[in-house]
Amino acid sequence: MKKKDDEMQRIVRQLVSDIQGAPYPYDISFELYNIWYEHAQKIAVQALEYLNEQGIVPKSDD
Repeated sequence: MKKKDDEMQRIVRQLVSDIQGAPYPYDISFELYNIWYEHAQKIAVQALEYLNEQGIVPKSDD
């Protein structure tokens, strides 16, 4: 269980870090904003996949 907890903490920390580091779109170029956005999306998908694999978040009936 310790390994699962460590992995979950790593993913959540990375996601929070990416969100906290969100640039304000008017302060940087469109290209740099897109790079940040793609990175944040990638870690968000990874976090959701991990939560689904662990059964932490029930799958929707959609």
